[in-house]
Amino acid sequence: MVAATKVFSHHKNLRQVTRSELRDVPTPQATDTYSPVSFDAVWTIFEEAIDDVAVPALDEAGLEMAEVELLVSADEKLFRGTRSFLKRGEGFGVRLVSESSHNKRTAVRFGIEGLVEVCSNGMCLPGFVKASAKRHVPRQVPEIREAAHTGIDGVQHFLQVMTQDRSMMMATALSDDAFLGFMGRLWGHKVLGSNQLNDCASEWAQPRHAVFERRDLWSAYNAVTEVLKSVPLRSRESRYVNLHELAMSEVQGQRVQRFGGDANAIMSAMGQA
Repeated sequence: MVAATKVFSHHKNLRQVTRSELRDVPTPQATDTYSPVSFDAVWTIFEEAIDDVAVPALDEAGLEMAEVELLVSADEKLFRGTRSFLKRGEGFGVRLVSESSHNKRTAVRFGIEGLVEVCSNGMCLPGFVKASAKRHVPRQVPEIREAAHTGIDGVQHFLQVMTQDRSMMMATALSDDAFLGFMGRLWGHKVLGSNQLNDCASEWAQPRHAVFERRDLWSAYNAVTEVLKSVPLRSRESRYVNLHELAMSEVQGQRVQRFGGDANAIMSAMGQA
């Protein structure tokens, strides 16, 4: 399982800004050991990487740009910028992510997340780790540029894996009893807390989106990601990854392949060895 990564404290503490407002966010004064790069410069570098690396691959795959979202914390110390691409008529796509801070809390990071169109639910797949530049050291712009390209270089493979996994989850029927068992495993592996179980059960019993009325693993997956929207970003990313691992373990024949060398220990802990 994946440990929580050091990301931002809470998405709802971030406010949406325009590009002009992003340019106006002050950048702290550089010192001998701390050389922050403006959020606007980080986003500019990322946009260039997206145009160079991701757009050709996503165009080929039939995805179109859907949305740009720029978020800054109330104290203007944290930044998260995303550009989303959707496959029209298919209901899913990818979200390319840039993160940075002006309080030494995190390095500049870039990566790929999955995106479900109808609900904006996110997906983080195992094996796709965000790329980081060194932590605000002098002359780091070349490293930021390299990380921006590295972080999204695998977007075509990410899309292929996400499409395959989504199809397998949609093909896996799930009874109400099997759903409760799945929730128990998610609770046991700390993807869900005790207080979130009832919320997930409600999302499963009465989905807020008609597309998830199907009684399959994909509907269960999105019941969980809907509830996880309220989880601090600091732990949400790792929970998304672990959710995906455990969801794919429900798909027949995927257990050993997905969990690799840890399969026996994990399946034992899940009571399914």
